[in-house]
Parts: sequence; structure tokens; C-alpha cells
Amino acid sequence: MDTSCYEPFHRLVELHKLLGDERSKRLFWARLQYDTEQGLDELIRLVDASGLLDEETRAERMSWRRRFDEIARSGGMVCFWGLGSVGTVIAEALECSGFETYVFCDTRKSGVYKGKQIITPAELFRNSGKYYVIVSATGTACREIIQLLRENHFPEGHVLDAFNVPIRSKRYEPDYCELLPDELSTGAFVDAGCYDGADSIRFAAVSGGRYSKIYAFEPDPQNIEKCRRNFREHGVERVELFQAGLGEKTGRATLASNGTETSCYADNELSMHSFVANPSGAKEIEVQTVALDDAVEDPIGMIKMDIEGMELDALCGAGNTIKRDKPFLAVSIYHRQGDMLAIMQFLHDLVPEYRFWIRHYTPTIYDTVLFASVEALHCAE
Repeated sequence: MDTSCYEPFHRLVELHKLLGDERSKRLFWARLQYDTEQGLDELIRLVDASGLLDEETRAERMSWRRRFDEIARSGGMVCFWGLGSVGTVIAEALECSGFETYVFCDTRKSGVYKGKQIITPAELFRNSGKYYVIVSATGTACREIIQLLRENHFPEGHVLDAFNVPIRSKRYEPDYCELLPDELSTGAFVDAGCYDGADSIRFAAVSGGRYSKIYAFEPDPQNIEKCRRNFREHGVERVELFQAGLGEKTGRATLASNGTETSCYADNELSMHSFVANPSGAKEIEVQTVALDDAVEDPIGMIKMDIEGMELDALCGAGNTIKRDKPFLAVSIYHRQGDMLAIMQFLHDLVPEYRFWIRHYTPTIYDTVLFASVEALHCAE
């Protein structure tokens, strides 16, 4: 009997055994399930597995599916105020769960977004008993929308704010140095997708300046200027900034550039969400791509990658370096469906000694990070 049909299952079990702690195992299954189904229940389980929510918020979040069912039965309609990524993710999760009665609200745009109507705030306030609002914004914009809702006496029970509550870590971005083994802070650091240089600045501080060099890669020319300015202001030394993106091969590519962290290659068709594949206000430009194996010869202690779905390509272009140095890795695994399994399998085949840890850092689907190390990591559950 041909038993090759069992191979996918055996690979899955093998990868699961390489996970270093219980939180990683919970997130492994939650991420896999979300990438497979992308429904509301899967989104809720993913964030719950992160361990970031306090008990009160966790209880509210776990009741969301029931709340949406109640809204549908009552003839109500969900309204996402703002065209940001938070609302887009939840809207897609609702669609996958069979809930299609929702609209968007915006002060500057009208018409249709993601196939749904965009209403004005005036219309929302006129029909306040019908609509249930999710604020699809963060920071100042979120606070301004909440203030408008209060000023217009919008029913408090009709504001669904569980996706905008503070999380336990008080961070909405990953700390890539969170699990960094101390002995690796003396090597070179590769920052792939450095955006504004914040991760390189953080690494320089965590390492106590003991690193040999920082190699920062950023293809967007608007972001390059942010990096240069921030490196100067923070006194970061021994840094080489490449105006290029890491990839499998050295060459040229078309970048959808908008001067933010969502700038990405224009042909990135496998990105999980269309707003990532086509960032708002993007302008297509030609940029340089380089393979890490071609660009850096120094021993590497740590590689961080957050490059909008091109992580596996860049890892392939860094294969010789990774095999030689076995660096500590922090790689984003949320941009494409299947990234988690594909990247874990690639790294395990390349360096069998690698063990893996997974962390999730936001109250939606973003910033699931895979850590790989040949050293045991001692981290809090």
C-alpha cells in the first residue's frame, strides 16, 4: 500500500513537536484554523490564544458571535466607521461566517467600499436605532469618532468596541527582541523591512551596543528618509542602510509605494488581504531587490523579517547565511495563508536544530511572529 498520502499529516505533527512552549502550540492551531477558514469564530480564537486580553475583555470578545447573531435576528445592521484595516478584517470574517448585513461610514468618501455601501455620519445618526458601530480606526482618529458618537447621543449599547480595547502588553506592534538570547546580541542584526528604523533602534538598545553591525533593508524611498533621520536622532552606530528589498534573487521589482509600513511589491498576489496587496494611495515604482546571501558576508546573530508576504522568498535568498550562522529569527507569518507551515518547514529542512516559538501581538489578525532558535528560549507564558 502506498502510504505517501499520510505525509502531509506526518509533517504537521513533526512541526508541532518543534514548538517550544504551550502558548506557541495554542497559537499554532489557532493560526492554522484562521488561515483555513478566516471566519469570526476563528478570529476570536486566534486573539484569545495570544494571552494578551484581560479577563473582562476576553469575556466580551468571546461573546461577539452571539452578539452578531442577535443583531441579525433583530434586523439591525453593523456599521464600520472608517475604511481602516480593523474594519476590513472583521468585515471579511463576518462574510466568511455568513453575516452580510453591514455598511461602512466615512466623512470623506462615498459610494461603495468592498462591495458595501458607504453612508454618511448624518445618515448614521438619523437611524441610530438600526446601526451598531464598530470604530475602524486607531489612535486620535478613534478618539475623535467616539467623541462624535457621544456628542450626537448615539446609543452606548450600539457601539461595539471590543476590537479597540487596550491589550495587556500595551503594544500594538511586536517586540522582535522580546525573546532574543543574550549571546546573540553581539552578532550582526539584519532588519528586513525596516520602515522607519524602530526595530533597529530597539535592537541597538537591547544589545547594549555590543552588536557588530546593523544591516537595514527598505525599498520604499519615502521610508528610507525616515530611517536616516531616526538613526541620526538616536545615535545608532555601525548601520548600513540598503535602499532595496530582500528577495530570493538580486534584481528589480515593482513596489506599490505609499510611504508607510504597508508598502509592498505590486505583484504580491498571494497576500491574504487585498488592502495589503494594494495599499491605499500607493504609487508603483521600480526598486532594487537583493538576496541576503549576495549582500552580507559578516556573521549574523539575528534576522527580523516583516516584508508584507515576501518572507519566504527572502528566506530562500538567505539560505546559505542561515545555514552557516544559524541566527535567531523573528519572521512575520500572517501575510499569506500557509506562511506559518511553509516557513517552519523551510527553516527546519535548512537547519534541523531550529526550535520554534510563536507570539501574536494585536487584537485582530496582524503581527503573528515566528521565532526560531537553536538555543532554548525561556519565556513567560
